[in-house]
Amino acid sequence: MHRILLVSAVILTIGCTDNDCAVDNDSGTSPVSDVVEIAETVDLAPEDVQLVALEFPPEFRFGASTSAHQVEGGQKNNWTLWETLEYSSGFVADSSGDASDQYNRFEEDMDLVQWMGLDVYRFSIEWSRIEPERGVYDQDEIAHYLEVLKAMEQRGIKPSVTLHHFTEPRWFTDLSKLSQPVNDSFCPDGPSDTDFCFWSNPDAPAVFGEFCGLMAKEYGAYVDEWMTFNELSGYWIQSTIMGDFPPGLTASTQDEIDQVALPVLKGLLGAHAACYKAIHENDKTDADGDGQAARVGLTTGTGAVYPADKNNPDDVAAAAQGKSLATFLVFDAVIDGMLDADFDGTPEEAHDDWKGTMDIIGLQYYASTVVVGLQIHPLLLGVPCTNVEDEVLMALQIAAGCPPPPTPDFPMGPEPPGETWGRQHDPDGLLQVLGDLNDRFGDMPIVITEHGYADNDYKRAGALVRHLERCHEAIESGIPLEGYYHWSLLDNFEWGHGFAIRFGLFHVDYETQKRTPTVAAEVYKQIAEPRGISEEILEQWGGSGALPAE
Repeated sequence: MHRILLVSAVILTIGCTDNDCAVDNDSGTSPVSDVVEIAETVDLAPEDVQLVALEFPPEFRFGASTSAHQVEGGQKNNWTLWETLEYSSGFVADSSGDASDQYNRFEEDMDLVQWMGLDVYRFSIEWSRIEPERGVYDQDEIAHYLEVLKAMEQRGIKPSVTLHHFTEPRWFTDLSKLSQPVNDSFCPDGPSDTDFCFWSNPDAPAVFGEFCGLMAKEYGAYVDEWMTFNELSGYWIQSTIMGDFPPGLTASTQDEIDQVALPVLKGLLGAHAACYKAIHENDKTDADGDGQAARVGLTTGTGAVYPADKNNPDDVAAAAQGKSLATFLVFDAVIDGMLDADFDGTPEEAHDDWKGTMDIIGLQYYASTVVVGLQIHPLLLGVPCTNVEDEVLMALQIAAGCPPPPTPDFPMGPEPPGETWGRQHDPDGLLQVLGDLNDRFGDMPIVITEHGYADNDYKRAGALVRHLERCHEAIESGIPLEGYYHWSLLDNFEWGHGFAIRFGLFHVDYETQKRTPTVAAEVYKQIAEPRGISEEILEQWGGSGALPAE
């Protein structure tokens, strides 16, 4: 998970204390029984049968998501190198280290998924563990992920597997050769098996396809839902335009977009297509008995985009282009085989080899955005209005046409200045995005592969319920929404922001690795088990207006 937003973390301690309600897999007690005991200490509605007010279809999938680098710990990929190199030191708050230690605690964590009554656990397979050197595959690591999948099968949990979640093996790009400015030092000797030169290498799609094919062959008997890339467009922007993800390439002029960024985007889309085809060639087993051996998609992080002034044509045009980039750019390319290569909102470049390489849309929704029609970068016609602590910058935004926060028209509020990242809330925007996708792509199935709320667990519970209300409304309107996977099962390493921000349904004490269920975990359990939202939950957590703070 990652959003390109400002951050100021406020860590709140919610619920039980570590002494009386932490889940400790080394204690000799059952994690599940510990969690049940914890749940009884939370002042919530009882777990006996309640009347369901909003019933979800039997096939709707409730789930939770994580990614390998953010929770496993002990990685040796490009991101762990990025966390330590001098040239990238300003982009990372912490080193990921042991993260949430899921690599060693996956059995315990699957118990937590089972306890909540969830159908699906979405996780990623770390490419660098499987292929630490080009063409060399680690059989022990292949066996490890097989054990993870078996643990899920034993608990009746369906896997949703992501094959690229922001990280690559170190040989894919040799970051140790780079210095600022990265564009000038990138790939100095040309591609090799120790420095593959990132996604601009024309051979990158085939190499990623090989990895995907191996994963499908090894795990197809357990996996039916595959996501090739996590937030492909956001990953492309941050690694190649903004430069705050490895390798740190930047594109601030039209020439740099054409020469640096666009080849990477095309490499990523080609890699998705190669991965899609490789999975379908190698996964012939219908693991869940639904009649399909594999469904393959990718995810994109998006949100509703509103003009600051709906009567200002520049604002309206900026919002339309922002929606196109965030919501349609990637899906147009892999569904229809058409790329908007000049980013004007109209796909004009045909790529037949990408066309039809999509079975299911992965939507990652956290918030909406308000934009003002002020072009400060050649890629974008507008800039987002942001709730910042800097009074001068805020005054400049308002002078440019942004509404002053917090107001109902400013989705970055009503949190205090500086407390926006991960704390935005616009359930109506989710319904709008789902409708936009359905209007454009017809009956293509959709799964919300991420949605979450940071730090304040009571607000997280409210946000979860209110977005599920919109999910129910979308289904009732005929939108083919098939699931909701909450971000995140656990507190985790949040990329450049380190450990300062917490999204977990389960709080993690990073010193002891104890898991503590939050109020949101109990609320989610009371929805997932009866497969619907009760009147009691709606009354306490649903509706509109300000989220419950405690």
